[in-house]
Amino acid sequence: VWMGITPKGTSKLVIHPPGQKVNGPYYLKCLKKSVNEFKGRTVDGDRIDEKVLFEDPNDFVVEQDFAKAHATKAVQNWLSENVPHHTPLLPSLADEELYMPPKLDDFWAIERLWAIWCQTVYAHPMPENINQLIRRIRKAHRETKVSTLTKLIHELPARIQEIYRVKGDRIHPSWDYQKSKYRL
Repeated sequence: VWMGITPKGTSKLVIHPPGQKVNGPYYLKCLKKSVNEFKGRTVDGDRIDEKVLFEDPNDFVVEQDFAKAHATKAVQNWLSENVPHHTPLLPSLADEELYMPPKLDDFWAIERLWAIWCQTVYAHPMPENINQLIRRIRKAHRETKVSTLTKLIHELPARIQEIYRVKGDRIHPSWDYQKSKYRL
């Protein structure tokens, strides 16, 4: 499953067919389709994946984690040519302004959203087959509130400071975003 998020809504869910290898070329195809779709939104729809995601569809940042498919030269080249700003992932681009080091799971809002969704996706009784799993993922997506996305994104400055404070180690589970002077 692949999806992008902003404080205002999400891209469409991309559910990969069972057995589909998510390599650079396949991911790039999904990325192109998603970026073109959400850049074309001009009016908010009712669903979270129909919201206008950016005030200016030509001024946004695509942030990616370090999945191997994200960190290919083809993906990085396409982003450089078609997206105003993005997090470069190739180690050779470590000096770029928006470069993000690998393994910042405490940072990525999407990783925290997946953790929230796990409560719905893996609730008892556990899904017994791929179709049940997909239905639950879609349900979790449908039930996500914009306020949840906004909170996840607004935590980023405080999370960056905490990651810096712990010198790149994991953020302790007792850490409280509400107590950070960097919270939004």
